[in-house]
Amino acid sequence: MAFVIDCDNLNDQKLILPSLKVSVVMRLITLVALAALSAVGLPAMAAAPSADNAGLSKDDPNYVRCRKLEVTGSLVRKTRVCKTNAEWQRLAEKGSGDAQEIFQRNLEGASTNGN
Repeated sequence: MAFVIDCDNLNDQKLILPSLKVSVVMRLITLVALAALSAVGLPAMAAAPSADNAGLSKDDPNYVRCRKLEVTGSLVRKTRVCKTNAEWQRLAEKGSGDAQEIFQRNLEGASTNGN
């Protein structure tokens, strides 16, 4: 399917354009996905933590640390994420717990399958 545009100001020539439906839908999907990703990332990239860290030692649970994390799918791009020491600790514990659970499940599956 093609769109035909009658261009009166171009010496009565007709301009034929390919269907724009797929292109428009893909652009809308991309825009919605980018908006959702940027909304998720906004709280993590709040103001500089130096004001929050006034008078705190670097080991304090409320001390804010920022890390640059690699963006999945990109070789170069990184995003800056700021969290308190307590939040970083909880994330590390959750990651370790999740890894331990997967390991345990695989071990149990191997023993029930006769391996």
